[in-house]
Amino acid sequence: MSIFAARCGVRKPKAARKRPVQFANAELATWEGDERGTSGFIATLPVWVVSEANQRECWQVKNKRRAQQVNAVRLAVDRYAFALRARGFNRWSVQLTRMGPRKLDGDNLQRAFKAVRDAVAASVGLDDGDARYAWTYEQQTGQAYGIRIRLEAARGD
Repeated sequence: MSIFAARCGVRKPKAARKRPVQFANAELATWEGDERGTSGFIATLPVWVVSEANQRECWQVKNKRRAQQVNAVRLAVDRYAFALRARGFNRWSVQLTRMGPRKLDGDNLQRAFKAVRDAVAASVGLDDGDARYAWTYEQQTGQAYGIRIRLEAARGD
């Protein structure tokens, strides 16, 4: 390491800091008009969500991760959310599930899904704080990292 790099705080990455590359497979399932009169879809995506509150990293790394999360979610959700809005559905129940080897506590889980939640809301076309949403968060342990988005739409007031 050069003297300049040492003075500027640049460090060589340690081998132990490398993240595993194993992801869940991307899947998509839809349903139309079940017994409750709802329609929706479930998307399982190879997106890695981490607790943003506990990360000590450069803002560029955070922005890159957020952009990757938003792009993956928008690619999966845009077409189906638009089709549901066009057919008159205006009540949304969104379940966000994190899959990974360890669990996060409740507030870190919700913070980890912030970019995903914003992307889902942008796909639907409503602010994520709108009263027509019901957001739920869950976790599932397993070897592969990923997220599952379950968007259920219903007609309402």
